[in-house]
Amino acid sequence: MLSNFKGVLFDAGDTLITADPPVREVALTVANQFFPYLAPPLLLSALAAARAFFGKYYVNYSSQEEDRLLADMTQAMRTALRETANVDIDFLPFVQRVRDSIRYRPFPDVLPTLRSLRGQGKALAVVSNWDPALPALLAELGLAEFFAFILPSAEAGVEKPDGRIFSLALQRLGLEPQEVVHIGDKYEADVVGARAVGIMPILLDRKGKARYQDVISISSLAELIVGREGVKDKG
Repeated sequence: MLSNFKGVLFDAGDTLITADPPVREVALTVANQFFPYLAPPLLLSALAAARAFFGKYYVNYSSQEEDRLLADMTQAMRTALRETANVDIDFLPFVQRVRDSIRYRPFPDVLPTLRSLRGQGKALAVVSNWDPALPALLAELGLAEFFAFILPSAEAGVEKPDGRIFSLALQRLGLEPQEVVHIGDKYEADVVGARAVGIMPILLDRKGKARYQDVISISSLAELIVGREGVKDKG
């Protein structure tokens, strides 16, 4: 399927790896241990504040600033409950426990696909909206060795779909946009972002729910090594 391309970029979350159990499930389980007295709406409000803070600001923290990131995120949770319910809770021990309890695993199709593509001489890399811990995480899962580099948005300073993160990846690969394909599971971030710099996207739709007609979709990474030859972008 990828015979026309020299380089292959991958998203990370829900493309290469997944949290098992899901992060939300872990957070709710830990919350029941720490805050059995806290009403569910207040807990959900605090978790929403954490997600909003992390999503907006994590790119501003370096890999050496994880403790500061967690402290600032928990302060956002604390402020949210103060303002909405006049409740004051120190969420830092809870957030630290959640962080330490989250476990990731590669999808079953990942290792066979990476081995095959590497055997074909493809240059492989990761471009993902993630915090600075991504390279260490992929190394722990035995995936980092397959990639020329791992580029989390926290390192790039911008998130997909901003084309600058893809331009940086092209620069590091030493390849032209038409020589590279990007595989990811989110239309806005992965398809729109890749096309912004002329890279052909492939949408990974593991659950078969996507209904986009303007992009090549696959349900498994295995299709990259057994699928059609000479594919062209539909966009």
